[in-house]
Amino acid sequence: MEYNELLKRYKHLIKIGPKPVPELIDYLKNKLTVQEISSKEFPNYYCDAIKSNAYYCLLNDELQIQPNEMVFRFFKVIMDKRAKQYLAEEPHNILWGMCYIVFEERTGYIDSSSNKLFLDIMLERGVPQEDYDNEGLQFRCLLTYFDH
Repeated sequence: MEYNELLKRYKHLIKIGPKPVPELIDYLKNKLTVQEISSKEFPNYYCDAIKSNAYYCLLNDELQIQPNEMVFRFFKVIMDKRAKQYLAEEPHNILWGMCYIVFEERTGYIDSSSNKLFLDIMLERGVPQEDYDNEGLQFRCLLTYFDH
């Protein structure tokens, strides 16, 4: 989809923020039944990959937080009625026997096995007012997630 079409369709859904990770975790807990789990539930290569992704993500450009300084929180989505909205359309979301979401507390980096859950949390997170007003990188990045 062309950028201008994405802008017309979805700009109104993007909130001004960004909300901090603790607020996003509260939002997640109100939306779904989740259980915080250890990183040991995931293969080492995945943990290494998200550290690298968080380090190189747009949100860490100015912060420059090193991977060994990052604090990740892992959540498993409990399969109940509320989780069906994320699994009905995306049954492939279950990786390593679960649907999950991961937050890095200092950068705000987020990863999930569910594209829909990822988008919901990213929309709740929002973008800085300046990015929204000027259609900056964070705004454009979030807008492009609608095209997947």
